[in-house]
Amino acid sequence: MGDTTTRSTLAATLPSSVPVALVLASASVRSFSSSLRMNVLRTLGASVLVWSEALAVIFLLTAFDGIAGWSTAEVLLLLGIADAGLGLGMLLGEPLEPPTFSQLLRDGRFDQVLTRPMSPLLWVIVNDVQIRNVGRVLAGLAIATGGAGAAGVSLTPAAVALVLGAITAMATIVVAILAIGAAITMWTIEGTEVLNAFTYGGATLSGWPLQIYSSALRAVFLWVVPVGAAVYLPTLRLLDREGIGIANQDLLPALPLLVAAFCALAVVAWKAGLRHHTGAGG
Repeated sequence: MGDTTTRSTLAATLPSSVPVALVLASASVRSFSSSLRMNVLRTLGASVLVWSEALAVIFLLTAFDGIAGWSTAEVLLLLGIADAGLGLGMLLGEPLEPPTFSQLLRDGRFDQVLTRPMSPLLWVIVNDVQIRNVGRVLAGLAIATGGAGAAGVSLTPAAVALVLGAITAMATIVVAILAIGAAITMWTIEGTEVLNAFTYGGATLSGWPLQIYSSALRAVFLWVVPVGAAVYLPTLRLLDREGIGIANQDLLPALPLLVAAFCALAVVAWKAGLRHHTGAGG
């Protein structure tokens, strides 16, 4: 009887978390409009930052006629996908960044989250959606589109789907990295920004051909934290280019497995953090 009641309660609770999440996300969007001028400026600032990176690539590579056999347009395609993926990932996961999540723990607000009938991870994400990251996403998409066109890539439905898939894979990995960082913060309380090397640093690295990096660095960003794989492998297919070593077009079907494996690691880390968390007074 008790098991039946528990199952019924869970069945009623889990679906209810969806509308709650939508309400929280909607509140975040409304908070954006409440300080519209400032938030629009922040959104434009995020976009300008991406365009500045693209201009730096153009000025640098035009002088050297490309890098490692990649043309300026091809590198811009990499850069655009990487930045759009980072922007989408931060749009969803920025509240998990160690300094922000650490404050949530120290204020005791996370303890309140744990008493609510919805996933704590989902609550943290939707309660503070950072709309300004849309600027990074849109700028990245524009740069990727321009780079693809200049590189001679026909934007067929299949090509567009491949670009969007690469951006989604990149964003998923970014959120997983942030979840791992939040899990570590549950142990340390004081957040560490070491994982920025894999979010912002990973996006920067992915915006360049993997040929220019050492084999050890390529291995880390292909197999351990696969941000490089998320951007590089789909771009190889789009450009019909050979890769380096086993990192070539033939490896593209393995990308969903790499992303899923890393997400599974993030889930394990998050659950371990929740088990360790003892509350603001612990």
